[in-house]
Amino acid sequence: MGRAGAGSPGRRRQQPHSPGGRQRRGPRRRKAPACLRKRPRRRRRGACTEQSPFMSPRCASRDDWRCARSLHEFAAKDIDGNMVCLDKYRWVPAQSADVQGKTDVNYTQLVDLHARYAECGLRILAFPCNQFGRQEPGSNAEIKEFAAGYNVKFDMYSKICVNGDDAHPLWKWMKVQPKGRGILGNAIKWNFTKFLIDKNGCVVKRYGPMEEPLVIEKDLTCYL
Repeated sequence: MGRAGAGSPGRRRQQPHSPGGRQRRGPRRRKAPACLRKRPRRRRRGACTEQSPFMSPRCASRDDWRCARSLHEFAAKDIDGNMVCLDKYRWVPAQSADVQGKTDVNYTQLVDLHARYAECGLRILAFPCNQFGRQEPGSNAEIKEFAAGYNVKFDMYSKICVNGDDAHPLWKWMKVQPKGRGILGNAIKWNFTKFLIDKNGCVVKRYGPMEEPLVIEKDLTCYL
């Protein structure tokens, strides 16, 4: 009787045996620690789905700003018209100011604060607005030129609305935060209303238009 050829079903190839007579097995694959295993991502309840240039994907609808948890989830156009994700301010304290009106003392003190505390991490976000006495009628280019006269180095953003249905989502959000609410209603009352925001992007204090920027200094050092 002839032998079965190589590869023929007539004979099964035997596995090599170890000296002890046991069949040799390949190395076992160890399971990764639980903290390193990938878990399926669950969609957060109530998450927004509509796309908007003013919100991050986590809270993407312009009308659903209420689902945001921090300043870092918003976006805004800078004074040159470029869209900026405010996540860039993560881990640094920020001061968001409504800078309508050509008020000398406010610009001077904001420049002073920035010059002394920028190295410590302070960032100032200035948002021009023309909703109060039409004190800021100029274009973004004109506003930028005016601010340059004060040697402004902090971040200037494009002109926005801060009150009403057309208000920027960030300002809608800041005004309803527990520490961002105003007196006699949450609406912005006048020029140079200011919000102090901590490193986590949360509003920690609101300052009225009659409070000069240097008033913030006593609170600022707690968040640097």
